Amino acid sequence: MRVILFVALPSEFPKEYANDAIEIHYTGVGKVNAAIKASQVLKDLDPANTIVINYGSAGSNLEKNKIYKCASFIQGDIDAEPFAPKTQTPFDELIYPNLKDGITFPGTGLTCCTQDMFEKNPVGDYIYDMEAYSIAKICKANGFYFASFKFISDNGNTDDWEKNHNQGVATFKEILESLVISFLIKNSPDGGTVDTPVLGTGAERRESSNLSWGTKPLWAANLINHYLNKTKTKNYLEIGLWNSGTFNQVNADIKDSVDPDISTNAKFGVTSDLFFKKYAPKLKYKYDVIFIDGLHHTDQVDKDISNSLKYLNEGGVILLHDCNPISEMRQRVPADFDIWEHGWNGDVWKSIYKFRKNNSHLKYNTFVIDSDEGLGVIIPNNVGKPLSTPDVEELDFEFLDKNRKQVLNLISKTEFFDREFKKEKKPKVHFITFAEGTHRSTGYKFSETQKKLIDSIQSKTKYEVVFHTHNLNSLSMQPWFYKVKDYPSTFDSEWWKRDGYLCAYKVFLTKQVLDIADEGDLVYYTDSSAYYKDPFVENLDRFFKYVEYNGHVCGAVGTDCRHNSFGCCDNKEIWSIIYPNTTIDFEKMLNKMHIVASWFCFQKNETNKKFVDEWAKWFEYEYDGLPLARYHHTVDQSIFNMLVYKYGFKVFFDDKNYHEENKNHNAVHQTLNSEKNDNIENLKKWFYNPNDL
Repeated sequence: MRVILFVALPSEFPKEYANDAIEIHYTGVGKVNAAIKASQVLKDLDPANTIVINYGSAGSNLEKNKIYKCASFIQGDIDAEPFAPKTQTPFDELIYPNLKDGITFPGTGLTCCTQDMFEKNPVGDYIYDMEAYSIAKICKANGFYFASFKFISDNGNTDDWEKNHNQGVATFKEILESLVISFLIKNSPDGGTVDTPVLGTGAERRESSNLSWGTKPLWAANLINHYLNKTKTKNYLEIGLWNSGTFNQVNADIKDSVDPDISTNAKFGVTSDLFFKKYAPKLKYKYDVIFIDGLHHTDQVDKDISNSLKYLNEGGVILLHDCNPISEMRQRVPADFDIWEHGWNGDVWKSIYKFRKNNSHLKYNTFVIDSDEGLGVIIPNNVGKPLSTPDVEELDFEFLDKNRKQVLNLISKTEFFDREFKKEKKPKVHFITFAEGTHRSTGYKFSETQKKLIDSIQSKTKYEVVFHTHNLNSLSMQPWFYKVKDYPSTFDSEWWKRDGYLCAYKVFLTKQVLDIADEGDLVYYTDSSAYYKDPFVENLDRFFKYVEYNGHVCGAVGTDCRHNSFGCCDNKEIWSIIYPNTTIDFEKMLNKMHIVASWFCFQKNETNKKFVDEWAKWFEYEYDGLPLARYHHTVDQSIFNMLVYKYGFKVFFDDKNYHEENKNHNAVHQTLNSEKNDNIENLKKWFYNPNDL
């Protein structure tokens, strides 16, 4: 199966954000460019074995910084009346029979109006872009599966577009991964699970599979059948049939349905309240799986959960649909027609929260899978994760939006699959390098060291290495670069002078890669040095083993370099900013060993994300009228130092190595490999909390 992604500009979605299985093609701006590129790429591909996806920034009256799915496509700048209404091309159906009903694809979605101009006055809930129509038309005419997602960067303001157009990449990464795996499941021979890895995880981000693309019944049925396959009796109850899409795909010995809408032909054509009161007590059996997909009002869902628990077999499971609304509009109760047309979930999420709050996690394992609008799972007599959110007087969308993962105990499909099938995943190593220009005195090209590092690392480790290789050109395409591109240079002297962005790239690259890495992966940065030019000459596996054990290694310290040695970390005012409400013994702190951040490694986890997020936060903090990121030429290392001491993170310390030697990327590996074996106790003795040294 080929997965083709069309994006107008690299800055909207850099290639490194996608799994290698996804082919990214940049079309350039405008309908003609998009048509040329799409035609070139798709002309020899089989529509039956190809997924075509389009992503990009767009304007609209809809809420900014959100991603919406488009299902219909029109041309905003064509007027061929009276031969066709405005926005439509006349006589298409004579040449392309597939276009006789317009350019619309299955599933819920908005209308994308494509035109070769920047829309400064968007109308209604149209989404305005410059490429989607051309790609959609080619796909529709030739029978390709097509899905289009648009990140609302602006409401007609060009300054907003420049600032925001590249801010949706991490969220779209999740949508992309979920869409692809959903498509694979849908098109697998048995309509069931697919023996293929999910393309990434990113459980932290919402809005991944919440947008509807027409696979809801299949994925819900797949989950239901999964749990039924674990039971002996295979008794199933579905509350709320809608179009019976899920129900018809369930494989069970007993299949009961409840829905008061007589058009659904439910076995029990009554409300769920009446079913549980009048009919359920008379049944001679209970259920192994109960799927709650009826009235999506939290008061009713509360009752459905409570009643379902009474009629659940031992080892049974309750599943709920529509637990993870993407927007405030989707969770309004009651719904109106306009909301329903664009997707509606109701406030089922409140029932998940209330159930978790009112029932011990030691008795019920309750979580939501970030798939198909949010699939809730309640497993009695199974230990789950405790609720960890502040008490609030009112459950509103803002509360959910700020605490989504905690409120729902939200997990990705990858996490769910790994839990269920006990897949052992060896973490990958994401290797970050940057090189630009030459050394100021020797003229040595930093890229020469970068190439040696890249060429040698995979041969020195059993871990799979994912490369994040950058120069100034690739850096300028990153979604965060607008924040740092205009930072003024540090100092005036030619020796110390440094372009402002060079003070900040390290932290933002680390944050970017940490965001897109899978949970448990390692993110390893190494300077492309003009002083230590060798490739990796030592095996790296002991180092990575320790990082897996400890979670991080934040560079190294040497006895010859202190915070006050070179004026890098001797600004007490900045210490006070980063250590708020804390009394610091500055004399003692300034005499502590200075950490060299020429290399470091983080495992992706919550603690490390918090550290790196704070590291990035201080770079944008205004200090003395300028971003803190450029107050000193090594400010990236200075703030890094302060935070490592603040968090008490571990650093490498070999008392035989001085500060400059610790810049050598091979030094730590030479020391660890000198141990007789890779026993973790042997490795631990080389890493310390610097506060203790």
